[in-house]
Amino acid sequence: MHELGYATELVATLEELMVKEKLTEITEVTLTCGEATGIIPKYMYDCWPAAIEGTKLEKCLLKVETVPAWGRCRDCEERYVVSLTHGRCPKCGSEDYDMETGYEFEVTEIRGR
Repeated sequence: MHELGYATELVATLEELMVKEKLTEITEVTLTCGEATGIIPKYMYDCWPAAIEGTKLEKCLLKVETVPAWGRCRDCEERYVVSLTHGRCPKCGSEDYDMETGYEFEVTEIRGR
């Protein structure tokens, strides 16, 4: 479960941000994860309490938003969600595509004071 490592690193980054921005608390953080990262939101939620225990983020809520893995066919230029077609273009059947989205792993919102 690599999600615990990601959660722990996220906590460290947020604690650094708190110092830099002179925040007393962060109450909520929204994380955007692409489908192609392999990160499973349920496991991030499961790991979050252990990652924040004993830190300045002990009361911080985590929200995880998933971004679909969109690809564009190199043969016909069709744009499609790769996970729904198992990597095969629904228009021409080609398996040759470029990923446009799906590898995101970023903090997109922080609520604090």
